[in-house]
Amino acid sequence: MINEGIAMNSNANLNELEEFNLIKKEALRLSKSFEDVKKINPKDAEFIENLEKYHKKIPKGEDVKRSVEEIGRRMEQFIEKSKQQRSISFPRTFNKYLQSLNETPKRYQIIDTTIVRVGCLQIETKPEIAKIRFLFNKIVLIPWKPVVTVEDVNKYEIEALDKLKSAEIPEDILADIFLRAYKNIRYTREKTNKANPSLVPINDLYSETLVELFRQQIIGRKKFNTKLKEIYLPDWAFVYNLDRYRHMYHSLPDEKRLSFEIGSQSETEKIGVVLNGLDPKSVYKKICYVSGRGDI
Repeated sequence: MINEGIAMNSNANLNELEEFNLIKKEALRLSKSFEDVKKINPKDAEFIENLEKYHKKIPKGEDVKRSVEEIGRRMEQFIEKSKQQRSISFPRTFNKYLQSLNETPKRYQIIDTTIVRVGCLQIETKPEIAKIRFLFNKIVLIPWKPVVTVEDVNKYEIEALDKLKSAEIPEDILADIFLRAYKNIRYTREKTNKANPSLVPINDLYSETLVELFRQQIIGRKKFNTKLKEIYLPDWAFVYNLDRYRHMYHSLPDEKRLSFEIGSQSETEKIGVVLNGLDPKSVYKKICYVSGRGDI
């Protein structure tokens, strides 16, 4: 059944290519009748004669109009037909990708008919338009992309993983960065007499983490001696590094351990941040606050 699906997909792609090449050939033929004017040099002695020959070859307005309309009609039909074919082929293509995961050490979990978690990524699908997108902790990494073959899915997956990798804070300073950011906010909250100053909103930690990265770079700390403009911490990079920190939590000394707290329903809706995305078998959690020990 799989081989049959592959063959059908290959034949569809071949027919699609042949049909497009016919439309392309006709469009190029029409455009060439006008592009020949580029060959006419007004400095040549035979300039007027060449221009006259070109003028005689130009198609009549009615002929051009009919040709353009015919090419447009065929192209529109081709696009709609191709979209329909891709939509029909998409389930087979994506199922083949899922089956290929069984031949790898990747952990994955099918959430529903349109969502699957693979490793640290979440893949959402739109079979009706044959497109997928990749997310981390429900934040988009790779926007909707068309899928024709399994190789397309693999390509986007690698792109998403590379994007996460490029935003990693080095592990040897990861805990220190978050701890300093937390302590800075808590100090400010204490000085301004905030209620429960040790309970820091996670969005405040996000802002202060970026500030701390700049601060460490200015100081000249190892691995942060690049230009300031290169510091990059979009929302997905923040939660990815937070999950990396939480993953190494039990290997940290007590003085470097931060706790992550949930909030009320209204707080969760307003400031909650999704974490717990590294393992596809784990349930996502919405965290609202970060707290530390009193002596941190």
